[in-house]
Amino acid sequence: MTLTAEQVLDGVPHMSVLTMDFFDTMVTRSVAQPTHVFAVMEQELISELGREWRGFAVQRVHAEHAARRCAAHDDEMRDVTIEEVYVQLAAMRGISFQHRTALIERERETEIRLVRPVEFGMSLVARARARGHRVFIVSDNYMPSTHIVAMAHAAGYDWVTGDDVMVSCEHGGMKHNGGLWKEALHVLKVEPSQILHVGDDHTADGLVPQSFGVHTFIRENMRRSHRVMENTSPAVLPLSRIEADLRDTYAADDWPTSAVMGAGVIALLVTSQIADVISVLKQRDVTGVHFVARDGFLAHRVWNTLRESGVDLPPATYTALSRSVIWRAGLTTVNEQTVQRFVGDSERITHVRLERRVGCALTG
Repeated sequence: MTLTAEQVLDGVPHMSVLTMDFFDTMVTRSVAQPTHVFAVMEQELISELGREWRGFAVQRVHAEHAARRCAAHDDEMRDVTIEEVYVQLAAMRGISFQHRTALIERERETEIRLVRPVEFGMSLVARARARGHRVFIVSDNYMPSTHIVAMAHAAGYDWVTGDDVMVSCEHGGMKHNGGLWKEALHVLKVEPSQILHVGDDHTADGLVPQSFGVHTFIRENMRRSHRVMENTSPAVLPLSRIEADLRDTYAADDWPTSAVMGAGVIALLVTSQIADVISVLKQRDVTGVHFVARDGFLAHRVWNTLRESGVDLPPATYTALSRSVIWRAGLTTVNEQTVQRFVGDSERITHVRLERRVGCALTG
């Protein structure tokens, strides 16, 4: 059973401080996995600066790995900074200091643009603050606390200040190895038994703080999708955004497999239709755009939504007309071969339904 925010707080009646993991607990992104942020950057860099930026997303992943290996040689406890990551990326790509700085700012801007609140985290924080509890963010991340504050504000946590955030890259230790927890307990100045920490990682947010006497609650609902860091390029973004939307829709429940797969397939079908139409519009002049049938109904709605959001697309029309009606218009002879056009390859239908589709009585 998934506990509500109230039930989680009620589980530690003597708490005075709620500490929160940040990513996947308070905020998420409009893409399925964190490294897809780099795919968005690559897509925009190619559009603005040319195809020489192909492969940027995977290189960004490799740069972070390289930065962590370098840092571990000096101090296994500490986290890397975003600047250290981009020093490695600059060496890989041969880019200048000015370009490196611009890319760091682009990554920060992209993260802020893609951020979304996690509904459960938003509810939990609001209820804790309403009860008079202090809320404190403890995060393992290479971004500075100023960036965490900016993301929090963009997601709707407008109360967050730098005094409410402790991030690993600024404190010489991480949640995973306990270093950041020692710092957090020193800053909070309350007994560990008065703290409830909520996060999504069984080690960093569970076992390690528990070893200090902190109460914990682990909620993995936002991390149920498969994540491979190097699976990132502009090509994955349509699927990534669909998966992210489904992740948020079913965040409070178990994923209904058939609904998720079905919605994903339909979304891909509609996306491909719109992409095909846009491709044709770029190649030649057309008299108009017209959608038909059930998937056309969805495509027409998405088309209008895009136009209303400011995308430059021509008006489109829609007719609620099934494919069988279109096919029936050219039907002159009803026999085994022509009737097969009205039945899907893997479909089994009744005699009566088939009569409706072809528009005449059938015997047999």
